[in-house]
Amino acid sequence: MNALLIGKGHIGTGLLHYFETNKNSNVHVADSLNLESLVGKGIPLKKFNYVIIAAAVTGGVEHNVRHGVTLYQDNSKLNQLLAKVIKSTECQVINFVPSCVYPVSSTRGKSRPDLLGIEPLESTSRLFAESQLERIEILNSLVNSDMIRHIVLTNVFGLSNSSKPNSHFFDHLLSSTKSRSGDTIVMRGSGTGVRDFIYNKEIAGIFEFILKSWNELGMVTNFAGYGEIVIDAAAQLLIRTLGLNIKVIFDKPELQGVSYKVLDDSIVRNLGWKPLYTLEGALTDWLRLTDESEPE
Repeated sequence: MNALLIGKGHIGTGLLHYFETNKNSNVHVADSLNLESLVGKGIPLKKFNYVIIAAAVTGGVEHNVRHGVTLYQDNSKLNQLLAKVIKSTECQVINFVPSCVYPVSSTRGKSRPDLLGIEPLESTSRLFAESQLERIEILNSLVNSDMIRHIVLTNVFGLSNSSKPNSHFFDHLLSSTKSRSGDTIVMRGSGTGVRDFIYNKEIAGIFEFILKSWNELGMVTNFAGYGEIVIDAAAQLLIRTLGLNIKVIFDKPELQGVSYKVLDDSIVRNLGWKPLYTLEGALTDWLRLTDESEPE
């Protein structure tokens, strides 16, 4: 297999685990900065069997609120570059999608693939979500339905090869524990939102499952994680895993985002997929690797 992986960050790092352990596969990694050089020169795009899209211009909830228009514009530009790449290939496409493309749930129901893009979208991430829905539409217009799969992931954490500081909840919380000046940490939001998480070391297995189950999957497929958990409880779990005695305080509840966002991934569960870790086990492994990767 020859694959073009576009994107770094949590998802790109997780995908690299697959290629590092599969000797019969080769991967070329690109990002939004060098996509232009791939179009028509430099890299023979037709040699790839798969184009895997794991790139987006992102930010945390507060960044999304303040810079939503810029995020939309930057992602729209990226979408146009991705379209040029896809036009130059004749291969299967796997597009990784954030869960914010689903509507706000008024009944605490899990988000299903048939709800993709239905209003109302969550206000704090609306413009970013619209840019991701735009990408799906562009890709669908360029690729036959049997050659493309959109994979919606729940909240991903883990080691990242991106040079950009990560804005995900666990990354921000871990960073805050290290930069604190006392025994209290202040986090944005209310702490009452319900989320689900998945460790990016799971993504290698997810990718392998997608390849094996391609014909059984719809154009849009969800992968959830370890089960719904209240944000405050997730924070306390990380603090306990670190063995620290720290109090976490939440402020600015208007920056919580949607109160309930959990994916319905019953399709892949019924086909036999399940995560390798528990949330506690995943956090333990991630923190171990984080300690090992930090310079002494």
